[in-house]
Amino acid sequence: MLQVAYYAPYSISLRALYLIGAFRSEKITPELTEIVLDVDTPRSHRTYALYALLDLDNFDPEPVIKSLKNQTIDKQLDRDKRQIALLVLKCLPIEKFDPQLAAILTVNIDDFDRYIEHGWTAGDLIRDDDLLQQTIENNLNALYDEIRHSNSDRVKFLLLTKSFSGRDLNNRDLDTLFPLLDSHIEWLNLRLVLTLFDADIEEAYFWLDEHIEEVYWLMLTYENKRYGLQWILRLLIRWTDLRELVLNSSEEIAAEYDDYVSGNNRLKLLFEEELKQSKAYQLLDELFVPAMEGDKSAYSKILRVAYRHKNILVRALATRFLVKLCETYNVEDALYRLAKANDDWYDSNWIYSPVRTEAINGLGQLSTPKTWQELINAAFFKPDNELDYYLIRAIESVTNVLMGEEPIPENPKARNPPVSRWYRTLIDMEDVDLEV
Repeated sequence: MLQVAYYAPYSISLRALYLIGAFRSEKITPELTEIVLDVDTPRSHRTYALYALLDLDNFDPEPVIKSLKNQTIDKQLDRDKRQIALLVLKCLPIEKFDPQLAAILTVNIDDFDRYIEHGWTAGDLIRDDDLLQQTIENNLNALYDEIRHSNSDRVKFLLLTKSFSGRDLNNRDLDTLFPLLDSHIEWLNLRLVLTLFDADIEEAYFWLDEHIEEVYWLMLTYENKRYGLQWILRLLIRWTDLRELVLNSSEEIAAEYDDYVSGNNRLKLLFEEELKQSKAYQLLDELFVPAMEGDKSAYSKILRVAYRHKNILVRALATRFLVKLCETYNVEDALYRLAKANDDWYDSNWIYSPVRTEAINGLGQLSTPKTWQELINAAFFKPDNELDYYLIRAIESVTNVLMGEEPIPENPKARNPPVSRWYRTLIDMEDVDLEV
């Protein structure tokens, strides 16, 4: 794969580096570091190489830091250096956090000397949201030191709340935040309320209950037309006492809430239970039961549907059934083929690959060397941003098992499989047969 990364055409070599990130092999750390340090290598390739390095325990960021510092002597803050510096900052432990490296990311080139002369602080980064959000998780100690030494409540509040993006809140956050809000309740906003509610911390629930009246007035006077209503609805569906107050006071929000609930009632059902009610599922299930009992003709019919049915969504569902049959039949070869299927399916927002998604998710459960090889092959067939999430996760999981480690666990906060997209369409289809 490294040879492909070195010598293949641009798009193929970039794809190879992207996949190497799923291998997490410390044996190739020197080669990846060399790619990152090579200023003549395209930024996209250097970025993917660095992403792969960030997960490796034996990665030493010092050579990259030294290289970046040397490149900034002429103060030319180009996009390449900013991107690489941002990633290095993200992985640095607090004891190695470097003011000069942070200065590379300042928007204004004139700030460079000022940052070095006066020292970089978290307060300076309040002007650069992207940098703050990317670095803060590995630098919480620096953040709290800065908050503790600040003489401004507003700076403390902004520093803390800007750091919430991309990380889970903890009790230390709340111990700092709540006294600030108690003194300046006007700083409370709907987004922060939702963040506190989603934190699922008992102290946060207690504090919100004590300030239910303030939250109530925020909802009645919300101004963020783009997101405000969605934040309100997400809170009301879970916060009973607040829901009664708001719905009795605002006909507009009450009407929106009714639409929201009716539109989401189906999502509350367990997906498998709802899918079982669809005609396509019932037809395939009539074949699945005898196939599980050893009826090879029933298995062959499911296989033909997965390969050749005229409807891509029915093919995807048949592929899902094939995965369930993996302990009864050798379905690996079929899944290898389906992982490279032509299966573009369009809705009003995006292009999806339903058959390939099901096949790749299935292959992620079959941890053999051949499976690993076929997943790599599938990655070079019609690359797809939506599919990449499932593909990389499958490669990581199979890699772990082959190395004697645990498979990648399910992430409860990960994106939903396309259940709410193309399977929703399949569930509503009534004119379905299994003729191929």
